[in-house]
Amino acid sequence: MLHSSAHGYNLECTAHKAYELDDVDRTGKNDAYCRISFDMKNWEKTVIKKGTTPDWQQILFLRDLKPEHEYVYVEVMDEETGSDEPIGFCAIPLDQIRNAQGQKFSGEFELWTCKSARKGKVCLTFRVIPLGEEPGSALTYEASTRLGVSKLDPEHEKRIKKLKLKEAAEDTAKLVGGFAAAGAALGGLFGGKKKTEGETTEATHAQH
Repeated sequence: MLHSSAHGYNLECTAHKAYELDDVDRTGKNDAYCRISFDMKNWEKTVIKKGTTPDWQQILFLRDLKPEHEYVYVEVMDEETGSDEPIGFCAIPLDQIRNAQGQKFSGEFELWTCKSARKGKVCLTFRVIPLGEEPGSALTYEASTRLGVSKLDPEHEKRIKKLKLKEAAEDTAKLVGGFAAAGAALGGLFGGKKKTEGETTEATHAQH
């Protein structure tokens, strides 16, 4: 159990991998990364891995774990040139980590899509460590470990839907801009500039 202490605690998370993810990238494969946060404002994220089964094996470190923190929020994102697109997300109750033996918990956690449907899993190992202790090497993932508890938190769901709408609006704007640019280019190629009646008359007089 996590007790109040003047020394405090941090949360170490090894983001191992994810699988059965949606492929949200319409021009290729997902550029997938995982990020975590206590407050949905300050995020720690992994490197990018391609595809629907990204394998990160990377430590993420959240500082100042407080007793009032209820969840660690997890998002798997597809990196884009504009706003990144959500692939899957969940809220993991911290009590299962605080109450675990040695305050270490390794498990698979179900994810939700932007349509609030269960799709995909992310494999994570959490460890509570005292302030002043730096993270070590990536913790071993125990493949036989049980399915962890993850939830669809209403506030987190609202955030994800906003991110999706923003990314979709940017995609639409890019598409419209691309059509407009292509139309202008074609107009310049085939339209040309029509001479006015006056210009045509002047050109005829000049020939005589």
